Amino acid sequence: MKLTIQRLTTLTAQDRIDLGKVWPDLEIEQLEQQLDERHRLYAARFNDRLLAGLQLEIAGIHGKIHRLSVRDVTRRRGVGQYLLEETIRQNGSIADWWIADGWQ
Repeated sequence: MKLTIQRLTTLTAQDRIDLGKVWPDLEIEQLEQQLDERHRLYAARFNDRLLAGLQLEIAGIHGKIHRLSVRDVTRRRGVGQYLLEETIRQNGSIADWWIADGWQ
């Protein structure tokens, strides 16, 4: 199967398990409740499993990417770069991008 980048608006039980491995320090249920048009979640999916994720916060034409993370077992294979590039491509109306360093 092909690696796909998806915007997630609702999470399956398996998505919650997978994201718990991507972000072990994050309350996934709380994150899901915050998702809306301004607070988006993008993930890399391969064989029906989530391997990486990032959060995107939108304010007008400004986009802030934070919490970009790839599961340990999948790192160093270009998954994070592909996730970042596809998220930017899928949000063409955003003119000004900012990538947060750290867990802001």
